[in-house]
Amino acid sequence: YQTAGGPYHPRNYDRTYHGPVRAREALASSYNVPAVALAERIGYATLLHGLQAGGFTSLARSPEHYGLGLALGNGDVTLLELANGYRALSNGGVSTPARWWLGDSHSPSGAGRRMVSARSAALVLDILADAEARIPAFGLATPFDWPFRAAAKTGTSRHFTDNWAVAVTGGFTVAVWVGNFSGKPMEGVSGISGAGPLLHRAVLVTSRRYAPGDLVTPAEAGLSPARICRVSGLLAGPECPTMEEHFAPGTVPTGRCD
Repeated sequence: YQTAGGPYHPRNYDRTYHGPVRAREALASSYNVPAVALAERIGYATLLHGLQAGGFTSLARSPEHYGLGLALGNGDVTLLELANGYRALSNGGVSTPARWWLGDSHSPSGAGRRMVSARSAALVLDILADAEARIPAFGLATPFDWPFRAAAKTGTSRHFTDNWAVAVTGGFTVAVWVGNFSGKPMEGVSGISGAGPLLHRAVLVTSRRYAPGDLVTPAEAGLSPARICRVSGLLAGPECPTMEEHFAPGTVPTGRCD
């Protein structure tokens, strides 16, 4: 990509290009290249405005300052903003200001703002809770295996300076950060190896006090199921390896794979 600062070459965390991948696999496996490609299609200014609408007030610079790398998290935000952004997904796509617990009372709550549609929120959570979709990047056993359904995502900054992980259930959201307060890079510690195990324990501890609840299912959100080809993403033909995917109304593929 040609940018004001010169050519930009995004790479996946594993330094491997995976060719065409389904959106579900790309998001669950934290592939960088598809995220940047999508940001280029919708425009990084649109992406920035969407994040700001979701309560990310720390992103106060111009769209040009962040560029396409905003899709990979090159904008500094607080851990509370990050947790609240993911909490909006379990809140039907509506972001509401976080309220601090003050003894026996809560701080005042402000009005909520829609960040994404309820259907989009439900679909993103369904993808992030899909253990099979994250296998290509994370393998069969991960810190995101709990005795209840939860959506999870990790992030690792450039040069391993720090990393984070977030988990969302129907009843609570947990976010953790790992790094050096001095800003010194860690030695090869990624989100899955650093923040991941800490998140696993934090979620289990939280579940002892707060019921995990249930994530909204795609069907409950009004999404339509369709049997598609795992390779092409089109409606499955007789020779296709198949899977069920969910789509917003009007976006179900119409072509059949040959």
